[in-house]
Amino acid sequence: MIRGVLGVLAVGVVALVISFAVAGKKTSHGCISVALAYSTGGSQIYRCGAGARALCSGVGRAGGITGTPAQALATECRKAGIAVG
Repeated sequence: MIRGVLGVLAVGVVALVISFAVAGKKTSHGCISVALAYSTGGSQIYRCGAGARALCSGVGRAGGITGTPAQALATECRKAGIAVG
């Protein structure tokens, strides 16, 4: 009985360690990672370099991302050290 509980506990610890080790992409210097939610769904965006700068420069502008999603994107752009708007 105790061996079974310890076995289940060990499997749980291994699963937890693996889940932290393979975490998704994160915003860092020059790269942005943001989840944008819309009324019809959403998307996960990850861009680096010129692509990230282009996306961040369009925040709040016509043809760019506006509204509530723009706020989330602007936050991630600033974290990555990229100018917004």
